[in-house]
Amino acid sequence: MSGLEVAGVVLGGIPVIVNALQCYADGVATIKSVFQYEDVYLDIHASLVVSMTIFQQSCEELLRGLLLPDSQFCALIEKQEGWEDPDLINRLKLRMGDRDFQVYTKFTRRLRKRTLVLAEKLQLQSNFIPVFVVDGVVDEKKRKQFFKNPITRVRGAFEAAKLKKLVAEIGNDIEKLRDLSKGAMDLEEERHERALASTSAYWLSLRDNALRLFSALQSIWPHTCQSHSHKVSLRVDLPASNSIDEDSTLTRMTFHLGNNGHDDIGRDVTVYCNHSQASTIGRAFQHKKARFSLPSLPKEEPAQLCKPTAKIENLCTLLIQHYENPCLGFFPYQKWQYHLHDARDWPHSEGIMPLRGIFSARNRMGVTPRERCIFATRLASAVLQLFETPWLNQSWTLADVYVDCRENDGQIYIPKLFDRTSTTAFAPSKKKNVFVKNEIVFALGIALLELTYGKDIRSFTTADDLDENNREYALTLYSIADRLTREIQKIETPRFARAVAKCICPASDTYEFELTNDGFRNRFYLDVVQPLQQEYETLFPPKRY
Repeated sequence: MSGLEVAGVVLGGIPVIVNALQCYADGVATIKSVFQYEDVYLDIHASLVVSMTIFQQSCEELLRGLLLPDSQFCALIEKQEGWEDPDLINRLKLRMGDRDFQVYTKFTRRLRKRTLVLAEKLQLQSNFIPVFVVDGVVDEKKRKQFFKNPITRVRGAFEAAKLKKLVAEIGNDIEKLRDLSKGAMDLEEERHERALASTSAYWLSLRDNALRLFSALQSIWPHTCQSHSHKVSLRVDLPASNSIDEDSTLTRMTFHLGNNGHDDIGRDVTVYCNHSQASTIGRAFQHKKARFSLPSLPKEEPAQLCKPTAKIENLCTLLIQHYENPCLGFFPYQKWQYHLHDARDWPHSEGIMPLRGIFSARNRMGVTPRERCIFATRLASAVLQLFETPWLNQSWTLADVYVDCRENDGQIYIPKLFDRTSTTAFAPSKKKNVFVKNEIVFALGIALLELTYGKDIRSFTTADDLDENNREYALTLYSIADRLTREIQKIETPRFARAVAKCICPASDTYEFELTNDGFRNRFYLDVVQPLQQEYETLFPPKRY
């Protein structure tokens, strides 16, 4: 029985014991040989009534902040039903914090034990009801026999002080639980802000790593090479639940060396990024990680444990040759070292295609509901990891994002050509209209709409979306997206539909709409990334064996 479930049991058990004590007080008052114990039972009855009231009030206060439906709230408090609900437990953990929640559940277990001891001393049945109560009614004959029993009189003489002490201990535990829950709730906002700040910084660290990786590849790639075209398909992985920090960051990608427009050589590589000097930057994020339950990645060998063959001088030569050592080598960039590991047997076989191409490949039937959830979560994660980097353009589309048709986990890739024109400088595109607050987030909203409808969004153009000459203009795309966003509220789940709406028309606490701003990055995570993750976990929970 979980600690929170015990709280519900205690909430329902104490009133039953209170009623039993009232029956005891009424019973001893009628029997001369034990009437002197009437005050004892009345005293502990009064104390227990007060404790019960305090405990119920604290439970109500704890639950009130969760904004539960009235029916669920009443079931929890009045019927003591539903305390074992996993969603309720998770929400209370978030509200109280893991440490305070663990202490709270520990105390409720202790409180449960004390109530069981009290019931035993009062000779109550397992349901906390006296033996002389039958079908909710006191049987006077049985009650008189119970209190006239010599054993009962002897126990009353010896247990009176112990009963008072036990009831006082129950009251003390309940007061501690009340203080603990109140203190946790008082710190809820501060704890929430700290968690958001840590999560925001964590996502920013992933984005900074992607930007450095692009610069590192650009610095080592032989731009003077005339033999091949040089392309990299960056695999956008979701943050895992295991510890990821800037001192040991891994990225999967496929290198392509093409000739006359055809890929002659392709190699899947895992790139480890290690800080070449001792650093504490990444350690700050080890305990605050974005957690997802989508298909996870196999654990990789830490880069610091491998023995690189040599420093990489020519990347093209390295990719062409075959190596027995899993570590192909490393190359430095600023204060970082990048280790390249073979991810699969090579040569690489073709298999990735534009995500938008799935619509035509499947006769415009679109993606399955499960694929839609996976792609949506991965795309939102990609925006947070790659915003304002050369990997992902501000006005990106599903034609810029590729998927591996051989895999079944909805994995996405971002291909990028490295040539003389490649640059790490971020150049924001001109604002097309004042309604688009953030172009890269708006592009995500367009992508989510296309995943839902299985078509290019422009196929939904109407006359109202065009100018007076019946042509597209600056507001055409926004007009289509705005109309479809209102319509999607009727056909999609509320959580998914709201995430789309927050991409097309985002909210900001500071009226800043750039993802470099901590406040807006937090809002984007809470309004879009987290709900899409929860949507997948709710509709397609992981199988348990």
